[in-house]
Amino acid sequence: LLGSVTQIVKQSSEFEGDEEVRDLWGTVPRSMFTLFQVMTMADWAEPVRHVMTKMPWLAAFFILFIGVTAFAIMNLVIGIICESTLSAVNNDEREVNLKLEEEWRTLLESLHDIFDTMNHNSDGAISRDDFLDALQDDKVVGRLLAVGIE
Repeated sequence: LLGSVTQIVKQSSEFEGDEEVRDLWGTVPRSMFTLFQVMTMADWAEPVRHVMTKMPWLAAFFILFIGVTAFAIMNLVIGIICESTLSAVNNDEREVNLKLEEEWRTLLESLHDIFDTMNHNSDGAISRDDFLDALQDDKVVGRLLAVGIE
């Protein structure tokens, strides 16, 4: 595509002696820079207008080029924004999961401590009497209430 524009301008007799066109479109690197100008819309009108005055059919090329590159740049920017947003959501989700995991671990440790307190004979089992005795202790009741057991 780029080579085509360069070849058209280079081989066209309409641009013989036109130094401005040769400076802007005469070689592939110059054409690349000029098309970069057109793509970024930075001072693009003059180079395009100068070529189109002698070859109006190139307007279709420039319209297509601007449309395609603007679409590509817009998709690139939107893609970066979406990727950034998804990354932030994933990080937030990981943080929430880690916090829930820590809360769950703390709850299980508290329950373990409470039931160790209730297990008077250290046999690993809590009898009904051990449980009812523990419920008379305000500390045990307070700890059970703290973990959501009423």
